[in-house]
Amino acid sequence: MNHWITHVNIFEMRSDFPYPVFSLQNRFVSALMLFMNSWHENYIALFFLVALTLIIFGNTLFNQFTYDDVTVIVTNRFITSMRNFPRIFTKTYFRETPEKSYRPVVTATYFLDHALWRKRPVGYHLTNVLIHVLTVYLLFYFLMHFIRSREACFFAALLFAIHPVVCEAVNSISNREDLLAGLFVIAAFRTVFQKWILPVRLFFIFLFTSLALFSKESALPLILILPILKFVPQGESNSRQHHIPVLIWLSQTVALLFYLIIRFLIMVPENPMSTKVLGGSSVAAAAHCGYLFMLAWRYMLIPFPLNADYVFWHIRGIITPQSVAGFAFLVIYIVLIYILFKHRRYVSFFALMWILIFFLPVSNLIPLTNPFAERYLYLPLMGLSLLGGMAYEYFHARMFLKSPITFWKPNRIVGLVLIIFCAYLSVQRNLVWSTDRTLWSATLRREPSSIRALNGVALYYIWQDKYDKAEPLLKKACIIDPDDYEIRNNLAMVYVKTNRLREAETELRKALVLKPDYATAHFNLALLLNGFGEKEEAESHLQLAKRFGYPVPENFEW
Repeated sequence: MNHWITHVNIFEMRSDFPYPVFSLQNRFVSALMLFMNSWHENYIALFFLVALTLIIFGNTLFNQFTYDDVTVIVTNRFITSMRNFPRIFTKTYFRETPEKSYRPVVTATYFLDHALWRKRPVGYHLTNVLIHVLTVYLLFYFLMHFIRSREACFFAALLFAIHPVVCEAVNSISNREDLLAGLFVIAAFRTVFQKWILPVRLFFIFLFTSLALFSKESALPLILILPILKFVPQGESNSRQHHIPVLIWLSQTVALLFYLIIRFLIMVPENPMSTKVLGGSSVAAAAHCGYLFMLAWRYMLIPFPLNADYVFWHIRGIITPQSVAGFAFLVIYIVLIYILFKHRRYVSFFALMWILIFFLPVSNLIPLTNPFAERYLYLPLMGLSLLGGMAYEYFHARMFLKSPITFWKPNRIVGLVLIIFCAYLSVQRNLVWSTDRTLWSATLRREPSSIRALNGVALYYIWQDKYDKAEPLLKKACIIDPDDYEIRNNLAMVYVKTNRLREAETELRKALVLKPDYATAHFNLALLLNGFGEKEEAESHLQLAKRFGYPVPENFEW
């Protein structure tokens, strides 16, 4: 008889170790697998999970302020004094911060960062990394309610932790809201499964749900997930389903109503943000939501090449090849979800629903300034990690049953290769985010018509006093999009620095024609006109700058 099956290991008698062990030659590996699958050894898995995440994103600590960080952090006077903190909860929030939506939780973290680190970017990047690490920690425990194998949970959580798509959310300080929304969404669901007394659970569910919503609107679908959970079996059992008390759902509902009242009735921006919509109209943008969802899957499954700005200027109208392809993809996706539900594949059904539901807020059903960005995938990616963990567990169990145990099983080899590949891409992507020059130069190579990238590289040259290099980039951006008022304001600044003041005035007036409530242009034009001696008109533009929210210092003098 083959010696591989003559020595049945005692480990196979353990109910918490689902895979039979066949050989004394593999006793060490068997013990290691049992060790990883014991409930009291979760901390070992968590240690490696946290350590690997810190290693992969450790190089972000050397990065500078990039993307919109200069506006949100460096030139933001509001966060420089803790005396301003209570004003987060007043309507002056929109006049004194660069935020266009009410996101007080994010702004509160900037106050804390500035108190600790002032203008040193290392501290802000450290905060982002720690938020991501804490999210990964909670996600590991969340996945254990759906996946029985802790080894598969470890793989799934690690896949999420180091996936290249999360690099934008982790690297961009000015987009920290995606990290915070992800953290509090997972914290809320982690609380749902706790064995605490009901009043304590209700309080923390309300707290975490509120924090998620006031971090970013992308947490809104959170309330739709709980009704789906009732169909999903628990990780330890294929038959016992999750029991979610109605009061827990009501607690989330109260948090949602609280948010909606604050956000849409009380803290309403005085100057609504103007948005250039995908396809040229709100209907066209909504028609392309399926295409954007298909694009999201493409980058979650094949995360390269990535980009800081995705250009959709070529898409015009409602019925386009992209909208038709996206509609077909959505139909297939919904049919697949129905088939999984009908055949009681509830965990797979839940994972696909999670991805779809958390993509809805960024699907452009309500048009967005940026139709698509990698940071939008932070929450949907958690659903993909659940699918990855299930696939790992599925193949792991069957390979153990069909062949002698060895550590180098095909599913482990594939999993290891995938993790190494993602780790490499993430480390390289972090390097791209090192400075504005590296970020926007890389973006221009991928998208030569990216207005944001052209403006980003130009601003970098302006800060380096290289106005001769900034000017052609801004002029090219004006040709691509003549209606971009921010580009014209920046071009005016180049003209001012090169002593072409009348040309600067012309560009500022064009910017104000495009956006009459553009506070920055009003302030810059006021300074320019005052220099020309046109005091009355200068004072008029200064008052308009104050009215539209420009943070003019109280002791300002001409």
